[in-house]
Amino acid sequence: MKRSTDEMLQGKELIIWAGRSFSEIEVSVSDMSAQSEQISATVRELALICEGLVEAIQNIVTVSNHTAEGAESLSTSSEQQLAAMQEVESSAALLSSLAEKLQVLVENFKI
Repeated sequence: MKRSTDEMLQGKELIIWAGRSFSEIEVSVSDMSAQSEQISATVRELALICEGLVEAIQNIVTVSNHTAEGAESLSTSSEQQLAAMQEVESSAALLSSLAEKLQVLVENFKI
C-alpha cells in the first residue's frame, strides 16, 4: 500500500511539475508572440521610413537634374555671349582701322 501511495504522490508531483512547465511554456509563447508583434510593427515603420527616403532621394535627383539643365543652359548662353562680344570686338577693331584710314584720307584733302 505504501508503494501505491508513493507512486501516487510521485504521479501527483509529476502532474504538478508538468502543469507548471505548461504554464511557463504558455508565458514564453505569449512573450514571444508579443515580441513578434513588436518586431512586425518596427519593420512596418522602417518600411514607411524607407519609402520616405526613396521619395526624398527621387526629389533630390529631380532637383539635381533641373540644376544641371540650368547650368548647361547658362553655359550655352555664356558661350553665345562670348561669341557675340568677340564679334563686337572684331567689328570695333575693323571700324577703328577704317576710321584711321579715313582720317588719313581726310588729311589728304585740303580745302
